[in-house]
Amino acid sequence: METLLKLLDSWNGPYAGHSERTSRYAVDIGTELELPLDERSDLYIGGLLHDIGKLSVPEYILNKPSSLDPEEFELIKQHPAKGYDLASRFPEFGEGVLNIILHHHERFDGTGYPCGLKGQEIPQSARIIAVADSFDAMISERVYRKQPHDRKYAANQLIEGRGTQFDPVIVDIFLELLTNLEPPCNTNYSQSCKGGMNDV
Repeated sequence: METLLKLLDSWNGPYAGHSERTSRYAVDIGTELELPLDERSDLYIGGLLHDIGKLSVPEYILNKPSSLDPEEFELIKQHPAKGYDLASRFPEFGEGVLNIILHHHERFDGTGYPCGLKGQEIPQSARIIAVADSFDAMISERVYRKQPHDRKYAANQLIEGRGTQFDPVIVDIFLELLTNLEPPCNTNYSQSCKGGMNDV
């Protein structure tokens, strides 16, 4: 897992640390939900590896400073399935982790990808990662957005997406936690507490 994560972070250089922060937010949500230890472990590992499929996306797309064209966006949309295919080759990663990698871009209203799952059809772990991932992406620097959004803006975006993009219960839990959460830094690498990969 550490080898895959280092490969992912080196590929995405300036944006390293996003996966670590996503994992920590997700585990906090899982703790609040009183999930068993094994499910919280899946949240942490799945959070670290949720974007591993972006290794298959050309670097010029990930680092494009302007909007993606339809063909480029279609390539981006392949990364959950690509990541699932890669991670499934390792017997150490069980169904919980693989579900996160495959389904973290599903939307609660069924308009997400790659499977168009809706509501409770989406594994709970993937619904948790979707909230944590989106929040960290919004408060991070991006090549197409040099100034990160503040936490208030990101929280409002989560509220706007309740019931459409995001599971409303998980949004509410995360917003309650947010008042007591400090932005979690990536302690395993030298990057500062900012960054993230393409948040489409």
